[in-house]
Amino acid sequence: MQILRDQGAYIVSFVRTPIGSNGGSLSSLSAIKIGSVALKEAIQRSNLSLGQVEEVIMGSVLQAGLGQNPTRQVALGAGLSTEVICTTVNKVCSSGMKSIHYGALEIMCGQRDIIACGGVESMSNTPYYLNEYRNGKRMGDGKIVDGMMYDGLFDPYHSTMMGKFADVTATTYNISKQEQDDYSVKSYERAMKNADKFKKEIVPVKVNANLTLDHDEEVSKFRGADKLKSLKPAFSKEGGSVTAGNASKISDGAAFVVLVSGRFLKSNPTYLASIRNQSIFQVLSFEDAEKEPNWFTIAPSVAIPKAIKKAGLSIDQVDNFEINEAFAAVALANSKILNLPEEKVNIWGGAVALGHPLGCSGARIVVTLCNQLCTNNKTIGCAGICNGGGGASSLVLKRIDPSHLNSSL
Repeated sequence: MQILRDQGAYIVSFVRTPIGSNGGSLSSLSAIKIGSVALKEAIQRSNLSLGQVEEVIMGSVLQAGLGQNPTRQVALGAGLSTEVICTTVNKVCSSGMKSIHYGALEIMCGQRDIIACGGVESMSNTPYYLNEYRNGKRMGDGKIVDGMMYDGLFDPYHSTMMGKFADVTATTYNISKQEQDDYSVKSYERAMKNADKFKKEIVPVKVNANLTLDHDEEVSKFRGADKLKSLKPAFSKEGGSVTAGNASKISDGAAFVVLVSGRFLKSNPTYLASIRNQSIFQVLSFEDAEKEPNWFTIAPSVAIPKAIKKAGLSIDQVDNFEINEAFAAVALANSKILNLPEEKVNIWGGAVALGHPLGCSGARIVVTLCNQLCTNNKTIGCAGICNGGGGASSLVLKRIDPSHLNSSL
């Protein structure tokens, strides 16, 4: 029997929207609307009422133009009470996962019993900036700044695109363009092969009367291995190996989980009985790591073993890993450093094939990890994601069958 711990944090539902391509089917919807759809569905799948949710914590990177506290807007848009606490997190690509860290931490501290955590991004709708015009420009040419690039994809410490660091990583760890391309083709193939399995974690998004998106849009754009392998380096023309094909794709989407405390589960046997036919997931541990900004690419190789050690486990005991494919080189380098078996990493494909909505992705890989553990009847999962500035976040989960719980202890 599994023992419920009063201040243990348990995921009781997980869901995400389909990932929309840049300028694609979800581009007419704001991040607020996309997030509201995912949040409402996560709560419905948890068998909790909207009024029971005490707090919403949500990651969002490209917040310019969204209005005050995007999380508050998403929560009210989903129909939650005006009394619900709302917090927005920005840890670049790790934002969605960091929101889950914070939610689990509040439960472990006894601060809350029910929290919805996740992330959202509509990269398609990120505005351009007119930085020089606040007080009027007197003369000369002006400049328009791409907010998506500047706030999401540009390294301020070296004044360059983050993709250049992926090139350096590939060179340093002897990862050829062919290896990156082969990995990326496999990411697409895995995503296509497992499209039906993704349906369990996806809530369709009604865009308008004539369009409902119910699948990941980027996967269907794959034009074959030969086309992907023919693409030229995108960031470093001389000696570069990272291309538009073996990098993650600019995208739109949202993902949420609902966390509850062990105390809540133990004191609500009727609720516990209502979820006995579905798995729940204990958050065993979570961690972060930081390196030099230009080595953000391999920061997961530090954050992942830290979380696994904190959970009292070894890497060999982890059944599935989700490592965000910011670039194929990132997944390959971290797998090489940690000596991870290929058959355990990103088994349904990753961001190269699905897309990488920045604030969403950290939560998205947790959602997919939960789905994998359920579908494949596995127990331990670990997710890791790098982020701009040199950082990474990680999380370790344990799948639990509620019918095996001993709620009296």
